[in-house]
Amino acid sequence: MQSEGKYKTIVIDPPWRYKGGMIVTGNAPGRTKYMRESKTPYPTMSIDEIKSLNINSLMDESGCHVYLWTTNQHLEFAWEIMRGWGVTTKQLLTWAKKPKGMIGFGAYSPCTEFCLFGSSSKKAIHISRSERTWFEWARTIKHSEKPQGFYDMVENISPEPRIDLFARKQRIGWDVWGNEVENAIKL
Repeated sequence: MQSEGKYKTIVIDPPWRYKGGMIVTGNAPGRTKYMRESKTPYPTMSIDEIKSLNINSLMDESGCHVYLWTTNQHLEFAWEIMRGWGVTTKQLLTWAKKPKGMIGFGAYSPCTEFCLFGSSSKKAIHISRSERTWFEWARTIKHSEKPQGFYDMVENISPEPRIDLFARKQRIGWDVWGNEVENAIKL
């Protein structure tokens, strides 16, 4: 475990709160249900709560890569949150998933998620590079769990030590923090 709490790589998958009007179930016209409030299987956070996370206290002073997961509905806020944390967004990464049917936000069924990649320093240190910014990984079983391919990519691109915030499971070589894991830090 990273005793000093300073990391060169931070992955953040915050529990975004969704409000009324989002279609959450159904696979054919006329078979949809709308949420009045967030109905996720875990507690969610408002945009202001996510903004107020003390991410800066976890960043290595020499520089830190930050990966912030988001969805279409929160993309605009994700850019703002990264800037507020002092992180310059370098790339928008896209996870393309096989469609699940007519689950969606209106005319289009969402089959992508996004991850902003940024750096807290002007000169980002990369271990390697990726030839693309989109990735076609299979959906995971748990709601909101990210694919192993993403973590493999991060390990190839971004330096240690690493932490996964709002982690769904323990990872070898990573510190983790979340309500489903044994936390390495206090946040």
